[in-house]
Amino acid sequence: MLKKRRAGNNLDSLPIVQLWLLRLLLPLKLWGRVIKQDDSNTQALAGMFRFQDCRVKGDYGYAETQVINRLKVVHDQAERNWHNEKPPVCLCQNIQKLATCFGLSETDCRILEFTVMLNQDEILREVADELRGVTTIKTFQVLSVLLDLPEADIRASLNPLSALTRSGLLSLDRTGSSSFSGKLDLLSDIFADQVFSFDSDPLSLFSDRVRLSEPARLDLDDYKHLLPSLSILRPYLKKTMINNQRGVNVLLYGKPGTGKTELARVLATECDIKLYEISAEDDDGDPIDGQKRLRAHRAAQFLFSQNQALILFDEAEDVFSDGMNLFHAKSSAQKCKAWVNRIMEGNTTPTFWLANSISHIDPAVIRRFDVVIEMPIPPKAQRKKIIDEACADLLDSDVRNRISDSECLAPALVTRAASVIRCIAEELGPPISRPHLNCLLIALLRPRDMWRSVSMIQTGYRRSMIRHS
Repeated sequence: MLKKRRAGNNLDSLPIVQLWLLRLLLPLKLWGRVIKQDDSNTQALAGMFRFQDCRVKGDYGYAETQVINRLKVVHDQAERNWHNEKPPVCLCQNIQKLATCFGLSETDCRILEFTVMLNQDEILREVADELRGVTTIKTFQVLSVLLDLPEADIRASLNPLSALTRSGLLSLDRTGSSSFSGKLDLLSDIFADQVFSFDSDPLSLFSDRVRLSEPARLDLDDYKHLLPSLSILRPYLKKTMINNQRGVNVLLYGKPGTGKTELARVLATECDIKLYEISAEDDDGDPIDGQKRLRAHRAAQFLFSQNQALILFDEAEDVFSDGMNLFHAKSSAQKCKAWVNRIMEGNTTPTFWLANSISHIDPAVIRRFDVVIEMPIPPKAQRKKIIDEACADLLDSDVRNRISDSECLAPALVTRAASVIRCIAEELGPPISRPHLNCLLIALLRPRDMWRSVSMIQTGYRRSMIRHS
């Protein structure tokens, strides 16, 4: 049943949208379901296609014979006059830019344009979703009718190996949703808004999925404890960038706060190459599921295929884990294993994959990485250097030295806490030092059962100094 019409882009006046609606109502035979309802959407269609005077007097609904005769007249006129109509200019221009970047065919572009419009227009989507129990085959048939394209071309464009699907821009849900709009899954709603509303360069259309990383705050001197591994990784990255080598993947893993993200940023700075991150959260702060993140990574490969860049994919265990969860569900990588293998073997842009743990990642996946580096808590000298730089204005040297003694306190935790205290320094008032930082660190460490180590900030107490009789 049609839902109450929600606010959104009103595209119903566009000839191309009206033509699609008429094709849904007549060739796809949805007119019977629609006219039996008397909600705002049906009333809008009645005014649009001039059957509002076909109501049954004193009864609920419309006279079916009169409505279908009226719709046939309007449909015939629309097919004659609007069969060459196109979507809005801005959308067409952006789709053409994407076609150049991703190597899309004309059919790919038509499907992508339609799916964006379906996402943007409420009445078009809700009428289309009156199609019940939509299968993959039914999706091909419906698109063939709506877009007036051969069904074979539709199938080719939505094939798993097609340019459109491999790009990550659009995915056909072959097993989950049974609604028509649910079958056509765009990379994100923000992408649909951007490509529809703004004449932009391709990269800016993916701003909610692929973003430029922040500048590095550390340097290679902060990673002296990784010198053996970095002596291999640094020249390897530079050489592969020069040779435009495909399939370059680096796995960095270790506990939170050990500097994995910063190391990727430092290496990008060393190579004098921009680093882009695949977002783990959307604009509302909600987590992005693994398959969509992998699709964003795939799109980024196309975006940077002509320009040198590096990619950072954080929380990789969420997509590569072997399904060791409550319901033993398959990971995103397992669900599309062949696709992931192609990504790792053929990616044009070197990628840093970051994980807190690799215990649940399939060893077969780990073997596909060129370089694997475990990131331990830095040794005391390195911890002291980072903590000094982060907290010199908050803590005196003896306290900073005691903090650096603790292997539980990863430097990133201390620097993050220090930045919070510094941000609200005016509100806290003087002195801003140990009590506030101590409180924040205990809160950060309590879930890890390491909070007792923070007592040294206040007291300098060391259990090792206790003499045993």
